[in-house]
Amino acid sequence: MEPFQDDIVSRRLDDLTHQMRMLTLSFSTFQLEQRQQRHADRWDLAEETQKALAEMLKIQQTVLEHQRTINGRLAMYVEQQTAINDRLATTLDAIKDLLDRGNGH
Repeated sequence: MEPFQDDIVSRRLDDLTHQMRMLTLSFSTFQLEQRQQRHADRWDLAEETQKALAEMLKIQQTVLEHQRTINGRLAMYVEQQTAINDRLATTLDAIKDLLDRGNGH
């Protein structure tokens, strides 16, 4: 994945995190207003709470999907780096052998 695309994913995750924070803040404000209205119908509160939690869950699931994608990419990069390191170690061993033979050992 190109760095530019990683930036897009990072920005999207930042946007989703911001949306989650705003929803949480709205939900907290809503709860405070509901507590101040002592005669408010408890069923309405439960319904609104359920809606807010369902929306938060949707956003959290989207964030989780993005995180899984990023984790998959990171695992691929680690595998690639491991392969590069293995090839480098083999190359260094071959160079050491050539130097040892050149020095008459």
